[in-house]
Amino acid sequence: MICENIILASSSPRRKELLSWIVNDFQCEPGNIDETPAPGELPVPYTERMAIEKADKALSLISTDKEAFIIGSDTTVYADHRICGKPESPAH
Repeated sequence: MICENIILASSSPRRKELLSWIVNDFQCEPGNIDETPAPGELPVPYTERMAIEKADKALSLISTDKEAFIIGSDTTVYADHRICGKPESPAH
């Protein structure tokens, strides 16, 4: 069975582009969540948590009168033994 209601839990232009390569019709429901890493949180568990929280937030924002396939994803940059946040500017 193919789900006709596909939701991308993101506002990322790159994620939209990638999904458009394989799916013709989808909607975006980017929920704003707190993306602060927990103290001592490692990159992989952090990234997994962010993807799940984004999908959960999108689920809470949509109508539940029909089935939906929600895609949550995240990308994390890790350098110098720390999780780096989103860039603050193009130079950053």
